Amino acid sequence: MGKVRTGQALSSPFFFFIAAALLAAAPAFPFTFEPIVQDFASSGQGSIQSFRVANPGTETVAVRISMLTRQMDLDGKETNEPADAFFTVYPSRITLEPGSAQAVRIQWKGPAAPEVEQCYRILVEQLPVDFGGGQKERGSIKVMFRYLGAVYILAKAAAPDVLLDSFRLAADPKGTESLELVFLNRGKAHAILGDLTITVTATAAVPAARRVFGPEELAGINGENMLPGTTRRFWLPLPPDLPRDGLDVAFRFEAIR
Repeated sequence: MGKVRTGQALSSPFFFFIAAALLAAAPAFPFTFEPIVQDFASSGQGSIQSFRVANPGTETVAVRISMLTRQMDLDGKETNEPADAFFTVYPSRITLEPGSAQAVRIQWKGPAAPEVEQCYRILVEQLPVDFGGGQKERGSIKVMFRYLGAVYILAKAAAPDVLLDSFRLAADPKGTESLELVFLNRGKAHAILGDLTITVTATAAVPAARRVFGPEELAGINGENMLPGTTRRFWLPLPPDLPRDGLDVAFRFEAIR
């Protein structure tokens, strides 16, 4: 087990978004949705936010908007359940003619003063409605398009506090000798690990050997979301020429909202 280090989080003006999309075989998106990330106040005017759904295409589309809970396990796998009890979505179903747009208003109905930032997903998905009235070819499959966005209910004075809870040499899921890094966000707000660097030092080597891994070498770690109160595990393969004795690990990132 390695020595525990805390990370230094820097403020950043830009934001991070997550959008999952299944694309239809068409030259343009069947619809667009924005914003893909939105902060809500827990009460007052800011607890109601507006979104925009538009149809830039040439065919009529049907769209459904729903809210989901968001839980994340050690390896970043999400669990989502309906969150209808906490939000009012109006309208929740839309038919968009070509070239048209529709505003969607969403209101937070949960606790008015949460102590910890609340994290949710907004799912906007195309419904398999045939507006042409024609008979579909047998065996044809229409792939629906969807957006999966992020919604955060802000908590007063909440901030992230990310630390490296533990690290050790171990075989990763592919069998490669790696550093198993376990990060903990013990704060009350989420943090995106933006512009992440990880420094690994072999203190027992003479002279001490050091390797700095930049964001481009940290695929699967850089840019990952640390929800409040969650623990995440990542794997960092080590170069063969870096000694393995007396390892020490430090990290630095820019917190992106």
